[in-house]
Amino acid sequence: MHRNASIPAPGNSNACETRVPPSSTTTTYRTSPSFTRPAIRSIVDLGGVPELQNVDFKCELRDPGLARLALKRFNSILAATVSHRDTFFRVPDGRLMRREAEGEPVEYVLYHRVDRPIPTISRFTILSEDEARLRLGAADPPVWVEVWKQREIWLLQNARVHLDQVEGLGWFMEIDVLVTRDQHVGRCHELIRRIREALAPALGGLIATSYADMVAMESDAA
Repeated sequence: MHRNASIPAPGNSNACETRVPPSSTTTTYRTSPSFTRPAIRSIVDLGGVPELQNVDFKCELRDPGLARLALKRFNSILAATVSHRDTFFRVPDGRLMRREAEGEPVEYVLYHRVDRPIPTISRFTILSEDEARLRLGAADPPVWVEVWKQREIWLLQNARVHLDQVEGLGWFMEIDVLVTRDQHVGRCHELIRRIREALAPALGGLIATSYADMVAMESDAA
């Protein structure tokens, strides 16, 4: 899932601390008290499928070109540019989406993440089409919202840096760092902090929610 690339050694900072770069002091798209994610009564049975964890972070991207230059200077590797169609379904807990990308097998991802505009642990399970059919039944749950985006995937150590152009919303950056036996949560936070510092001039407001929530809120406001 992740490739290795060289990165400058961290300084003498607390590995569990996440400092906010000066250019990313605002918070946008936080879930309002009146906004409720839709749910259905049935429960998705994922018995036997391993659950993974990562630490993720999302913010607005003010200057994609500057971000690319910073990533190259940071020895990051551009692994792919892909177009995603993400269909989110109405489920009682967490978020469930079907991801379609040209030339790639369909994936279903069920994940749980607290909506916070800081690096946060996300628990997720990835299912193939066949696994989804075994656990969801012959038909998918009711559709909630669709998200279309163009994604650049940059690899840096255990981190995946996503530069996303989301239809109807604009440009954003995501950082995902997989939690492993060798890459504990503190190291994940430290790597995210260093990436944010390197890209700070290109970044904008912090994002607490998913693209699906943002698309749904934009649609409700229209």
